[in-house]
Amino acid sequence: MFHKIFGKLGASVLISLVCVALSSCFETEQEFTLNPDGTGKMTINSVFPSISLDGKKTQNDASLQKAVANFLEQSKGIEAWRDVSYAWGEDGRIKFKGTGYFSDLSAVELQNVGMMAFAWKSDGKTGQLTMDFKSDGDEEEKAIASDPVERAKEIKAERAQFQQSKPMLLGILSGMKHTATFKLPGKAGKTENFVTAADGRVGLKITGAKLIEAMEKLVNDDAWMAKNAFDAQNAPTDMEAISESLFGSKAPVAAQRVSMAAPLFDYAKELAAARIEMTKLQEKLGPQFAPAAAGQPFESLEVAGVRLIRKVSDDTDLRAFNYEPGFTLSVLGKFSGSVLSVTDKSEVLKAIGDDGSDLLPGSDFNRRISFPTLSEDRSAVLFEVRMLEPFETVKSLREVSGTIQYVVSSGTMEVDLGFVSLKAGASGKALDAKIKEIKNGWKDDGSKQMEIELSVDTEAIKELILIDGAKRIVMERRGSSSFGNGSVSYTYEAEKGIPESGKLIAVLHDGLKTYDIPFKLENLTLLGTPAGK
Repeated sequence: MFHKIFGKLGASVLISLVCVALSSCFETEQEFTLNPDGTGKMTINSVFPSISLDGKKTQNDASLQKAVANFLEQSKGIEAWRDVSYAWGEDGRIKFKGTGYFSDLSAVELQNVGMMAFAWKSDGKTGQLTMDFKSDGDEEEKAIASDPVERAKEIKAERAQFQQSKPMLLGILSGMKHTATFKLPGKAGKTENFVTAADGRVGLKITGAKLIEAMEKLVNDDAWMAKNAFDAQNAPTDMEAISESLFGSKAPVAAQRVSMAAPLFDYAKELAAARIEMTKLQEKLGPQFAPAAAGQPFESLEVAGVRLIRKVSDDTDLRAFNYEPGFTLSVLGKFSGSVLSVTDKSEVLKAIGDDGSDLLPGSDFNRRISFPTLSEDRSAVLFEVRMLEPFETVKSLREVSGTIQYVVSSGTMEVDLGFVSLKAGASGKALDAKIKEIKNGWKDDGSKQMEIELSVDTEAIKELILIDGAKRIVMERRGSSSFGNGSVSYTYEAEKGIPESGKLIAVLHDGLKTYDIPFKLENLTLLGTPAGK
């Protein structure tokens, strides 16, 4: 959060204005309990704003449930939640409490409710807890002049820049408060900058006001500014200086354990109970997707946009907007419920102008409705209907109709793919699974990409889970391609690598059903509005 707020300030203007309107942003208290093997749980008590980018501040049960569901869905590194409660606060912010379970503390990231990130490194016998500020990972160090006279001019400009940006920083940060405490296993060793309580817990508290104070202290420090630079687009990366300004010591924020004791709680047992409770919580929140559509016709259809491309002279190969000549309607359709996907077997069957001319494309490819876009809750679709370029005698469209094919699911199921080892060329025991390739991620940051072939429908797989010891990691899908033999090749990425000893679990959409429903638009102007009005 630290780098994200100080960095890229231009992109944060809207959020800062919202925070100012609410007087303060988030106030978060976290209590972590860690086991020697790295598993742990986090109890969080947080008050945070529900930020609406359209400026609407609707406060009802539906908007509260959606905000909480989004918060839980976007929480990274949390395997399950339990003991969750939530409500609107009197100041319009959301009050949230809950306990989340994780297998890797460094992977835990909660959106917009904290300023600190932590890591717990242990060999099972000893361990060390460390703290860092949230970082985008793409900060750029600003070059500084080597000539003292030139550097003096730069320092003057950078200090003026800080003063100019300070009102925005105050608006963003002034109300933020973040407290974190930890119950650690084993015998305590050296502790730096953490505060140790009487019961052995260690903790930190940071406020937005304190961060601004630390920033100002550095910007006004002649010795520090001579060697460093202030850039309103990126926060200082000198963590020693930041630590000294905030905590009084340049040492990294860390708490050591010189020996380990037994686990502080039974992670597997509590996680299993949390997963059961998580299912109930999701039902309580209400589905983020509407009930599954089941073949009913569209509830509504409307034209969202039009595109007319005229044929230009044969003397040039230039094309307007780089499209082929033709007329296209962008149609928004509202389903009777949610759908899993819209297939490429959707097509236009009829397109007739008011003069009776046939505007239906001659090729199957151009009649096919490709690349439809589903709404976030999958209850609406935006699709394009391509037609021939209308003659000058066509003033309106008499009829445009066709079919939309969609797939719905009644639930999910988990399938262990049955790999003995995760390496290129390995075959699994389920779904004809084959690992075709494992290579470094494109960022070359320790991540790994796996290309895996499965005998499933393209829409069938929801996610692929990597099991690494006690860790359950949802892999990031990077792409897919289908083959004529009924198999699909997927590319997945694991941020921290793919251990050969790991397992792969495919989460599949269960109870798939396919429906074809008609769509029909009549008597439209070439602008897509009802003719005669």
